Amino acid sequence: DCVFLDVYESLSRSPHSCCLGAEATSELKRQIEIQLPFIRGGDLFEFISRAGDSNSPLQTSTLKRMVRDVARGVSHLHGLGFAHMDLAAENVLVDISPIDGHVNRFLVMDYDLSLRIDKTSGTSMMGSDTVLLNGRIGYSPPEVLDIQKATREKSTRTVTSCDLRKVDAYALGCILFIAVFSVPHCDDTGPQSYTYRKLL
Repeated sequence: DCVFLDVYESLSRSPHSCCLGAEATSELKRQIEIQLPFIRGGDLFEFISRAGDSNSPLQTSTLKRMVRDVARGVSHLHGLGFAHMDLAAENVLVDISPIDGHVNRFLVMDYDLSLRIDKTSGTSMMGSDTVLLNGRIGYSPPEVLDIQKATREKSTRTVTSCDLRKVDAYALGCILFIAVFSVPHCDDTGPQSYTYRKLL
């Protein structure tokens, strides 16, 4: 079941300026092709890295815009009945004006790990059959890590009571930390990691 295709289909019916929608999708026998629009500016991780390289931290106005746009984009996904589940600086695009370099907006992208949720409770529509594949462990809240551990250990604990909208909210907080301080908020591999070296 390709939930991410349902996300793109929903966004085609109900687009949002802070969610990257597909220009076209096609399903072939063994592959799926998605045509996405070009967004000048790259992803937020690279945007933060460039700011760090030039010793010029992001302006407060830019940080506010980033949080507002990402929150609006994620809220729109929740309203459509999806949790993103892989929100990270690498999955936010920065739309920059080619004329003056001004940041026009930030867009949420990459819905590969999205899950259908109940619009009222935020819980997975798949109930106890839900498999949480949060994309990046450093962006996962403790309760998700506990559920993943319980799943590996064949525990009876399930994901049925987890509000997946809060998983996205936690990840947004992690993104804000990285954007403000230009350092990773959590990294198991320390100074040798790619993330750590890239940001410093």
